[in-house]
Amino acid sequence: MSKPQNAPSLSDFGRSKSNQLIITVNFVAVVLLILFLFIFLATGRWEFSAAGIVSVIFLFVGIIGTIISGMLILRKSKELEIEKGNQRSEWGISLPEKQRDKLNREVGEIANIMDITADQYSDLLLAYIVAEDLALRHVQQEAAQPLIRHAMIGETEFDAILLAKNLITCVEVTFLVEPDISPEKIDRIAEKMKSAQEVVGRLYPGSSLKLRLLIVFQLDAMGEAKLRSIVTKNRFASIPVNYFEIELRSFEELQKIYTMD
Repeated sequence: MSKPQNAPSLSDFGRSKSNQLIITVNFVAVVLLILFLFIFLATGRWEFSAAGIVSVIFLFVGIIGTIISGMLILRKSKELEIEKGNQRSEWGISLPEKQRDKLNREVGEIANIMDITADQYSDLLLAYIVAEDLALRHVQQEAAQPLIRHAMIGETEFDAILLAKNLITCVEVTFLVEPDISPEKIDRIAEKMKSAQEVVGRLYPGSSLKLRLLIVFQLDAMGEAKLRSIVTKNRFASIPVNYFEIELRSFEELQKIYTMD
């Protein structure tokens, strides 16, 4: 798997904030200690006075700041070790033929359910592409962070991934035209998350994995009610992930949000 030239590592997203915090704490601690020394040297001795009390406060806060700074530096050094592991392998983009295979499989399953004829297949294909695009727009808007479409973790493909400091969110979009999700589809997602979990555990120590499953449906009111009653986290208990989020959105609703005035 090739790594894009300017691909962000998982630690890039939190690095600047961490550095700024360490610099700020160090600066405050040094300033307070300097003020303590200045007051102490100016008076020549410590005495119970306003200046003496202020100097002791400066000393106390400066020492606390130095301790906090040391703890932050230790944590930073641990993050750098994690980053070294991250640099061994990063995310990749799924090849066009693999994207095409997944698209044809998903659309083929829907076509079989709807008993679509050959001359209607292209319309269904286009509808699926639009539904997936709108769903990923929705995910990115809600997450308010960069989203990498058609990404891979190791050899495992996802519709998208979101990278945070120590959290990798795998985004899967599925399109339903009946009020049910097949066990085969759940098993495929479970296998993907299992493979991704192994890669993350090996290459990104200290990072966590999350699954965000967005189900886009095209159903009547009765079908939607039935779907919402059966799509619970218990239904996906076989998926090996600690952090799991399911969201249901109608295709019509997404179109109104993103394509209609």
